[in-house]
Amino acid sequence: MVWIPKYHKKQLYGNAVKYLGEIFHTAFRQFTIQAPGFPGYLTVEGINMDIASYYTKDITYLQGIEFKLTEKCNYRCEYCFEHLSNDRHAGDDTVSNFLKLVSSMQEKGKVKLIGGEPFFHPRFFEIASCVVKSNHDLEVGTNFSLPNKLFEKIIDESKRNNQIELIASLHLSQIESIDTFVEKVISLKNYGGNKIKISVVSVLREDTFEKLLSIKEKLASHKITMGLQRLKINNGKEFYKYSENIENYLNDCSSNRKASQVEFLDVFGMFCKTGYLFIKINADGEILRCPKGQREFFCLGNINKDWRLLKESMPCLKSKCTCLLPVNWNLLEFDKYDKELANVILEAASRRKIIK
Repeated sequence: MVWIPKYHKKQLYGNAVKYLGEIFHTAFRQFTIQAPGFPGYLTVEGINMDIASYYTKDITYLQGIEFKLTEKCNYRCEYCFEHLSNDRHAGDDTVSNFLKLVSSMQEKGKVKLIGGEPFFHPRFFEIASCVVKSNHDLEVGTNFSLPNKLFEKIIDESKRNNQIELIASLHLSQIESIDTFVEKVISLKNYGGNKIKISVVSVLREDTFEKLLSIKEKLASHKITMGLQRLKINNGKEFYKYSENIENYLNDCSSNRKASQVEFLDVFGMFCKTGYLFIKINADGEILRCPKGQREFFCLGNINKDWRLLKESMPCLKSKCTCLLPVNWNLLEFDKYDKELANVILEAASRRKIIK
């Protein structure tokens, strides 16, 4: 391996050196990254770059987890792009390692349980109880199709010093009665009182706009918020653009204000704290930096094997942030971009070759 002067390093990739480590020229001219989440080394023709030092097993700064408990769902929504066609649950090893991680987090954090329908997981209440007993805030996303008695069990787990939030998704094409859905939400709100925060979300379509506004108004009279989610297209990679009156409403609506910051913004190269302060865990134990990121660009390992966190925020490798969790959880750094660095990482990952 031959040493290269600093001025050559600068010419090669500019400020990428600052974040990806020292750059060396090799006789074999290979680009090598030792990264967690892959069964070996990533190699690309070019130069040698080691970024292993930018990963850590230290979970001191981990503040948020989204855990996909199951892929089982009893709904078949026409706009769903998750393709939940099987009944796979997170296995016992995945659940056990998740519970260990939650119990080991040093600071009070936030854990979101999702599916499929998370209540279908046979160990759901054990998992939810562990999150609460570990003094973390708990958020559960549900299609709200199950009896209220099950949701009341979550409320009964509540402690005074942490928050439990239930997000009920209203899918108009899947429910028998709008009135029944609304009455269930109001009833649960009355049961929980200050112990739980309940909100409703629904995917907005052109033909459901007026109906959803009416439901939103009724829920608001009971101090229950309802958010209208923008329809996603192109397999969830883009947001749908509505007619002018609906767009004006969404832009003016306070409950949509955070989402509107990124819905049509190019976030490629924007620094994001996912992978550093937040991770997503899939049912198979795979850990991703980004909730909707492609595996080859965002995988941090598997909770049942070996995994790492990033030591600091890093640039986003997508052009659109379509899951909205990073903006809702304040993980995006809007004033900090490095597209050059993002391109270096993206090129390495897209041209990867696994050496076992």
